[in-house]
Amino acid sequence: MLGRFENKKNIWLLIVVGAIVVLLIFLTKNQPDVKKFEENKYQYVHIKDVQIGDNKSWIYSQGVLKPKTQIRLSSQVSGRVHKISPKFDSGGHFKANENILEIEDVDYLYALSKAEANLANASENLSIERSRSKQAKQEWIDLGDKSSNDLFLRKPQLESAKANFKAAQSQLSLAKLNLSRTKVNLPYDALILEKFVDLGQFVSIGLPLADIYDSSVAQIILPIKASDRLMLDLTNQSINVFLYAIYGDKQYEWIGKLLRADSKLDDVTKQYKLVVEVNDPFLLKNNNFILKSAGSKPPLAIGQFLKAKIPGDVIADSLIIPKKALRINNKIWILYEDKLKYLSVDVIGSEDDMLLVKLRENSLNLKVLSLVVSDLSVSYPGMFIKQFPIEAEQY
Repeated sequence: MLGRFENKKNIWLLIVVGAIVVLLIFLTKNQPDVKKFEENKYQYVHIKDVQIGDNKSWIYSQGVLKPKTQIRLSSQVSGRVHKISPKFDSGGHFKANENILEIEDVDYLYALSKAEANLANASENLSIERSRSKQAKQEWIDLGDKSSNDLFLRKPQLESAKANFKAAQSQLSLAKLNLSRTKVNLPYDALILEKFVDLGQFVSIGLPLADIYDSSVAQIILPIKASDRLMLDLTNQSINVFLYAIYGDKQYEWIGKLLRADSKLDDVTKQYKLVVEVNDPFLLKNNNFILKSAGSKPPLAIGQFLKAKIPGDVIADSLIIPKKALRINNKIWILYEDKLKYLSVDVIGSEDDMLLVKLRENSLNLKVLSLVVSDLSVSYPGMFIKQFPIEAEQY
């Protein structure tokens, strides 16, 4: 009996020991991997290193090209149009002082001849009156009378002769001027926008002949925000404005000069207007309105839409970031000491898919930011993040 009891006791002891061993093995296998846990607490993100420093700001705008000088050319004399230039048509280009058209000058040649004759008569009468006045004065002296009589000395007649001579001179000048006006030209290079008369048509004084604009220079009005105007040094008279014209799938650059900014806000948009001037916009100085070889830029056109890029101030403590890196409420995310940190920025400008932003404060005194460009489903300041391995970087 005692032997059986001892055997049972040993069996139970073995069972208990075995159970303990099994339990220990189970607990050992299911113990948490500390290293794996440490790794799982990090979110992996893509990082882009960006430099903090002084960056040139740019102001972007757009507008339509307009002529700087546009007039409605009118006739200053009456007559029949008897000669016109082959270029007198819409789009025709004229050099300064080149004749656009001519009006019959027969009547004005006659008026010139008549004025010349009148001047000759007036000159003769003036010479005669001067002689008579001189003779009358000598006779008066011979009489020994010291007091003079204007009528006896023929002063009124002499003054009348002088006045007639001046009038005849003026009439001759007017006749010459009217004769010159039969040949219509302009003091600057010009393009015809639209013509209103043609060969053989009778024109009267003041009748419109054509709409014309100066071809040597054009202007474009560029609206900008009030905040953008603060970034411009308008006292600088040599600011170049970069203008971009698009032809099909190609873009061409032009350089304009910033002339001034209007002192009045636009009533509708509440924006300021910059006036920019473009020299030789139609490429007429060298090629006479003929396109150059393939690859060169084509001429601009009145009414053409242009994009503009205007240089502004240099912005301190600024950085250039991808647009996708700007978060809600003008925040950016950075990797700092293995944690996600939020920084507040002000957006200065944008170009394509990049932004120029300025840090509201740089209390960390960083020169380079590890900018987070990844999107996170859940994010909060202080969460643990880590950069993807270099071979996994794809942003």
